[in-house]
Amino acid sequence: KDVLDLFNVREALELEAAREVVVYLDDDVIAELVEMNAQAEAYFRAGDYEGFLRQNRQFHEAIAAATQNRLLRQMLGAIHDRVRQVGTLTVKMHKPRLKELLEENRQILAAIRKKDGPALECAVRSHLHRGRQHVMRMITDANSDRIPIDLAREA
Repeated sequence: KDVLDLFNVREALELEAAREVVVYLDDDVIAELVEMNAQAEAYFRAGDYEGFLRQNRQFHEAIAAATQNRLLRQMLGAIHDRVRQVGTLTVKMHKPRLKELLEENRQILAAIRKKDGPALECAVRSHLHRGRQHVMRMITDANSDRIPIDLAREA
């Protein structure tokens, strides 16, 4: 339940950031985000997945910072440590998630470049839902792995 609550709060905050950032997207902000995403992709191609995940977090933190909403940024910062732990575990258990993150960030960046608020909101929502699906599958798999052991103890 705590993990689901975490993802619900994260979704509300990240979608708000997506809605707010569009009005602040000038050439400098877009260039910074493009560069951050390019660096993440370079880490990915080099097989430096820790570097990729670190740069991925910085990319999303930069989007929040660009909203110029200090409270929103603080609230996102407060939950990102928890999200980071869950996300890192998910990626370790399901390596293809890295490539999905790469593609999801490309979609987010494409919407940012166009300054297309609805497309950005859609891309962020898709990114969050896919992440939630992986985490929930991981939890379900972990729970189902324990069921036979618990049943064996009761027998």
